[in-house]
Amino acid sequence: MMWIAKLGFCLLAVAFSIYLYINEHNHLIEMQLAIPPLQKKIRELVAENGRLQFEIDRFESPAHLMQLADKPEYSHLKPVFLPDIIIVSPDLHEN
Repeated sequence: MMWIAKLGFCLLAVAFSIYLYINEHNHLIEMQLAIPPLQKKIRELVAENGRLQFEIDRFESPAHLMQLADKPEYSHLKPVFLPDIIIVSPDLHEN
């Protein structure tokens, strides 16, 4: 009679261990299945960042800025020359 109880306990322990293993394996597979859509999203974001950086570089190019300077809505702006620039450095020794 005692060996039946021991056998039942061992079978229960083995069944519980198998359940935990399968549950962990299912969780791992769920994570693996979630990776490809995230990789696709990252590739799309990297491509969009590259496109936007190209737009920024094109907009900030000197040729484009000179074209903007010739437009009437920017006629009130004047170029700044190096002698006109005043550099103010913070006084780090104030108490």
